[in-house]
Amino acid sequence: MRFVGNRALLGAAAMIIVGIVLSMLASDYVSGRGEAEGLTTSRWWWEIVLNSQILCAAFIWFTHIEKVKASTGWRALFSALQLLSGLVAVLVPVWIALAGILLDWFKTGPSMQELNATFYVCLAVWGLSWLAMWTVECIGRRRFVLPSFLAMGRWYYILIGISPMVLAVLLTIVETMRGGNQHYVYAPFLFYLQGAVPYLMASQRPPRNSAEEL
Repeated sequence: MRFVGNRALLGAAAMIIVGIVLSMLASDYVSGRGEAEGLTTSRWWWEIVLNSQILCAAFIWFTHIEKVKASTGWRALFSALQLLSGLVAVLVPVWIALAGILLDWFKTGPSMQELNATFYVCLAVWGLSWLAMWTVECIGRRRFVLPSFLAMGRWYYILIGISPMVLAVLLTIVETMRGGNQHYVYAPFLFYLQGAVPYLMASQRPPRNSAEEL
């Protein structure tokens, strides 16, 4: 994907900010072990989170909107999916806050089962969003499309491109095997760092002649 100027950096910044917020939120929930405490019941914390959500949503919007306007055909659908999936991703803290209201997490905190369910739902939505965009691009180009860091064919691009996700998976496996739960703290940031990778790589590519190109 290619964006106007360095707008891709805004998308990367949004992902990293949300990753930090979610890791801090998870840390508070995990340390409480079913009893909300600290940040999760603090009014100032949620005011900061909600303001950061507005900022991150704006970053994603400005990253993608020109591309959406300039695209036609299947590229328009692809760009719209990028925008939508980006907005859904950066607004996850809001979805968690709404779930907290419904499930009374502000008083009792989530159980480990609820944390597990939240974790897997977020992963499933992320995976389905990526699959939808990949499917649209493959159909539009009428060929199998590799992720950009794989298409470059250089081992260091591949390593950089998947390293946050690999590290998150390894930490999750290790913590699960030892009966720990610290992966809930590290994994959100690492997965969102993985989400920032395409934006960072897009910001480093030279401009293309056509606004229609990806």
